[in-house]
Amino acid sequence: FDFLREDSSCFAIFDDMFNKGQLKFYKPLVALLESENLNTYIADKAAWLLAAVIGHVPTYFTDEDVNGVLKVLLQANGCSEIGILEAVTNLLKSGEFRRSIWAYPGVSETIFKVQPKVDPPPKLYRCIFAIWLLSFDGDMRQWILTFFFDFLREDSSCFAIFDDMFSKGQLKFYKPLMALLESENLNTYVADKAAWLLTAVIGHVPTYFTDEDVNGVLKVLLRANAFSEIGILEAVTNLLKSGEFRRLIWEYPGVSETIFKVQPKADSPPKLYRCVFAIWLLSFDGEITSHLKNYAVVKKVKDILSFSRTEKVIRLCLTLLKNLLPHRELCEEIVEDGVLEAVQQLEFEKWRDSELYDEIRDMSSQIATEVQEMSNFDRYERELQTGVLSWGFIHSSKFWAENVLKFEQNDFRALKCLAGLLTDPNTEPTTLAVACHDLGEFVTMHPLGKRKVAQLNVKEKIMQLMGSTDQAHREVRREALLCCQKIMLNKWQDMDTAQ
Repeated sequence: FDFLREDSSCFAIFDDMFNKGQLKFYKPLVALLESENLNTYIADKAAWLLAAVIGHVPTYFTDEDVNGVLKVLLQANGCSEIGILEAVTNLLKSGEFRRSIWAYPGVSETIFKVQPKVDPPPKLYRCIFAIWLLSFDGDMRQWILTFFFDFLREDSSCFAIFDDMFSKGQLKFYKPLMALLESENLNTYVADKAAWLLTAVIGHVPTYFTDEDVNGVLKVLLRANAFSEIGILEAVTNLLKSGEFRRLIWEYPGVSETIFKVQPKADSPPKLYRCVFAIWLLSFDGEITSHLKNYAVVKKVKDILSFSRTEKVIRLCLTLLKNLLPHRELCEEIVEDGVLEAVQQLEFEKWRDSELYDEIRDMSSQIATEVQEMSNFDRYERELQTGVLSWGFIHSSKFWAENVLKFEQNDFRALKCLAGLLTDPNTEPTTLAVACHDLGEFVTMHPLGKRKVAQLNVKEKIMQLMGSTDQAHREVRREALLCCQKIMLNKWQDMDTAQ
């Protein structure tokens, strides 16, 4: 047992001895297994040895020999359950006898009676190995893939068995499944299940795979026609579970489009769930999250919250929002796009899980806090004091509508700071553009806007910025022009009033 387990190439010695007729092997071991009062240890080791030699050197055995071994294994009481399963697995290593072994009464029950949540890892390992060997038979492929799909979905801890088998070099996994995925005339069901299995194992046990392996999978997924849309999305999501490959996957051409092309109003709940799940996994990488704004991620989530009424989809959207809130730009977008109203509306729906109401209220509270913070005039003044302005919620029309009268505080101190930034020769272009925009908003919304801006003597500076030829001032010229238009518009309105 130890000799052959340590080095499987030693089975060649049996081949040589059988070829020369120098070894009586089958009958003595069968006689031993059929003897009475055989202790379990000896029975298991004898069954392992006999089955392993048949599996590795099948040329010297017949169907009758294999049936004889199976008869002894499944009818005698000497072997343990794991001993029987291990012996059957050894027999299945021979492609010549694989179909006859599967057809033998009691073999399928022996393999599939394991309980993932109850049985020990060695037994689960043998079960998976046996099923994997059976999967090389094309007629059983669909059935076997379905088993793996259900087996691993039921208990994700079973992925540890693959880790064990890979570490021992006992399982050829990647190449056979890739060959299957690349084969012609593959039906969609088999393609989806094979893609799920391969990507799920890569996602949970990434140590044994390379960047090249992942790129190979993505190439097949995004170019082949055999997969369904949800099958592709599910496979990509599985791959994203591995933090090691997450950035590589995101940068692969076509992945972002696959994730974000879902339609909240039209697509099914399973597809929406996979879309949100993929984005949620991406949100654990700060660099990737910073690019999500380019894909209108906040609008996508808001639309899903507005149109979907599937509990697990809603719950995952709320979880995703928690990850997005700490990122400033996305947080501002959440506030500006009215996600708060969409979340608050959920509280008036009927949900089966009462805990979901608590999650909705908690998220509403978090977003409301951000709304209050971003609408805070003190925050605007703090940014002014830094001397550097950047586009965001506190420079939006909504902010100005709610806070314009607060600019009267401290003798219009904030307005004077804006004027100071415009006249400072060291002010950077973005700050100049934002300052022009804010002055225009003040002129438009404050009752004394035009008069106060006139008192600051900044009109000439704004006119100069309008005519700037600096290449870096393109945005500045546009905002200065808009600001000037608002000032002039108010002037014409004053003339009409006087007439």
